[in-house]
Amino acid sequence: MQIQKIADEFEALSDTGFHNVEILETWLSKYDAEYRHQKAIYNSLKENGSIPLLSESFKDESIFVLGYEIVQEVVECSKDEPFFKEQIEIYEAIKNDVTKLSLWLQEHYLETDGKQSRLRKSFQDTRRISGYDFTVTFIFGPLKNVPLEISEWEYTAKFLDVIERSKKIQLTGIVQHINDVEVIQQNSTNRRTQSIVIDPQDCNLSTFQISFYEDKVQLLDKIEVGQKVKVLVQLYGRKDKKNKSKHYHGLLGWDIENLN
Repeated sequence: MQIQKIADEFEALSDTGFHNVEILETWLSKYDAEYRHQKAIYNSLKENGSIPLLSESFKDESIFVLGYEIVQEVVECSKDEPFFKEQIEIYEAIKNDVTKLSLWLQEHYLETDGKQSRLRKSFQDTRRISGYDFTVTFIFGPLKNVPLEISEWEYTAKFLDVIERSKKIQLTGIVQHINDVEVIQQNSTNRRTQSIVIDPQDCNLSTFQISFYEDKVQLLDKIEVGQKVKVLVQLYGRKDKKNKSKHYHGLLGWDIENLN
């Protein structure tokens, strides 16, 4: 199989560099028969205890099968855009009614239909400001990641933003200190991070350090010491590797707003 040729063809399908759903569907249709043929062999190898991707004689075919299924999943996700449009219209109508909004959010937290799970699997990327990256992301080369036409995902993106924001903790306070941008190594990957310290001016004399990572570092560009800010944060925790009876906790910055 000429996997490089297929990869180059897929990348060049759009003149703008952004792939719309119609382009993806056309590509899937063109290679449908080839996919079915290679998928049958792929399944047969797995049933016999082999790992198709590690097979020298079937590696390219495995990459094609897995890549095809990623594109399939993206197309399936796109079919939920009308549903999310409807949900955003409902949200806009009830967002100022605390009781109705709470019930609406609880319904979507339960996630009985699996729509959000599919989106997270295909697009979640906590490095991005929105927390999602609408890109066809391939796991193995030579297939290259390609960005999607974002206008086709308008209401999907809005819905995800509403849900993500509703799950965050809101802190308000005065910026006491802004640390310099750092580059840290995490799981063999270099990540940009910058943290701020805010004073919520509460009776406990608390201060909170909040860390922003990757693209979210940009959110601090216009933040200055002394400003009153509202920050959406996510609480995280982990065990101490050396002393498992201890835990570390921290605050991840999701968004920040200058209230001055």
